[in-house]
Amino acid sequence: MLKYVFFLFCLFLYLFPLGAQSDSIKMTKNFKFTDGIYTDYQQFKKNKPAYKWEELQTQLSTNPQSCMAHVASISIHNKEIPLDSVWGITIAGIPYIKVNNNSDFVCLSVRGKICLFAFSMKVLKQIPMPVYNPSTGVKVYQGVVEREVNEDHTYILNFETGEVAGFSPKNFKFWIKDDKNLYNTIDDLDIKETREKLYKCLLIYDDRNPVYIK
Repeated sequence: MLKYVFFLFCLFLYLFPLGAQSDSIKMTKNFKFTDGIYTDYQQFKKNKPAYKWEELQTQLSTNPQSCMAHVASISIHNKEIPLDSVWGITIAGIPYIKVNNNSDFVCLSVRGKICLFAFSMKVLKQIPMPVYNPSTGVKVYQGVVEREVNEDHTYILNFETGEVAGFSPKNFKFWIKDDKNLYNTIDDLDIKETREKLYKCLLIYDDRNPVYIK
């Protein structure tokens, strides 16, 4: 009799885990968000877009290689929705967060308790341009030219709070203090090893620390 009761108890724990609410959904790397646009972070966190694509008239393009989307305009019932009021969008189940300006969005390439997004943007930089004497090879002048170059950016997003920070060893360690084993593992690595293994550590953290959409 006791064995039967114990079996039923274990079955109950399996079907209804204590750590998860019955109305919540575990967000895995293959989780598909509801397509549409979010006007604030809380809508994204709850997976409840303010508008679904079928309600809207849009002009947008995507670049699968860079995982970027460019939105030219969004309107509903022929009334334009200001792009500065849009926090993010979801296309084919993949969420995109706004970057650069009101028109460019980049996908969350890693989705979990800590999300990751990366993009390149063109910036103007002043590049030193030395001028040499063709006869002697001696530098006679140091000029500066302005050129447009690509600048890479990688950020992490805390799914529970919406906070965004640069993807650095310092910021990552600050966010994973709740996983003491992983924190201590990273703490034991030297700077070079930490940078090389940071991305893998992010995937390990998300796998070990699931987050739920409520």
